[in-house]
Amino acid sequence: MSEFLSDAWFADIADRAASASVPDGVTFTVEQVVEGDPAIRWQLHLGPDGVELDRDPPAETDIRITTDLETATEIRAGTISAQRAFLGGQLRIGGDIKALMANRETLAALAPALGLT
Repeated sequence: MSEFLSDAWFADIADRAASASVPDGVTFTVEQVVEGDPAIRWQLHLGPDGVELDRDPPAETDIRITTDLETATEIRAGTISAQRAFLGGQLRIGGDIKALMANRETLAALAPALGLT
């Protein structure tokens, strides 16, 4: 896979997303924000047509996951888990936490398909 957060990395994720499937009845949006100057934001829209990556997302989202670049890179590399980063305050989750919990299995299954693990 390409360098994390590069244009090529996003293109690869978008290609993988286009062929990913979503269980019936699942519809929500997850936004990732990597803080910095400038901040990097993208959304994954999950729905009946599958998964779509949006690199220029609107402000609205169901779930927002925010980290700094160092933490995002460590999670990507597997040197820290998202759970540990959350417990340590390096990863923040906002939005509809009930939607996150209700769809955690879908997200966990989708991550490898998108090359996010």
